[in-house]
Amino acid sequence: MRTARPLLNFKILGPRMARTMAAALKKLTGENIKVVFDSVHTHIRHTALVDCRQKCFACHTNFGKSDGSLQGVAAVILPLPSTRTLIELMLRRLHCGHPASCEMKLSTFKEAGNILLAACVTEMARTLKTRLRTGVPKFACFRTAEFAKPTRAGEVSHTQNSVSLGQFRIIRPTGAPPIAARLILVF
Repeated sequence: MRTARPLLNFKILGPRMARTMAAALKKLTGENIKVVFDSVHTHIRHTALVDCRQKCFACHTNFGKSDGSLQGVAAVILPLPSTRTLIELMLRRLHCGHPASCEMKLSTFKEAGNILLAACVTEMARTLKTRLRTGVPKFACFRTAEFAKPTRAGEVSHTQNSVSLGQFRIIRPTGAPPIAARLILVF
């Protein structure tokens, strides 16, 4: 059985996405952050996208060309400890002086996810030499091995033909433990 050729070459795209995400995070946190993709898997089953035994948070958005010739979903998924660390980094930059409310933390995570997803979609568009539009990012909290199960129209579907999963780390210069995350692209 022949597998379809991947739409994007992640050996080229991964480092580009990492640089763009690192630059965005540096602006948000004020720290000289580095992003490293540890592994990329392509053409995996949609039900095997996330194997999490702990609570995870995700931000996902639809993307595509205006003419409909390319459509997909991009998602950034972080386990709870990584989510907390990323939120703390971003809120520290605000110097608000008072404890952050749950709404402020949620808003901060959504903003971080939106920025990371925009960096990924921007690099995909550059690599494909096209324009990609994105939808409004959505937020999810889950504890399941099937984050990307088929849902409403326009969201992740098992009928999509190319799924890629990238594990990446956000590395801080302070020597603190890296922030673990996953990027999922479904075409």
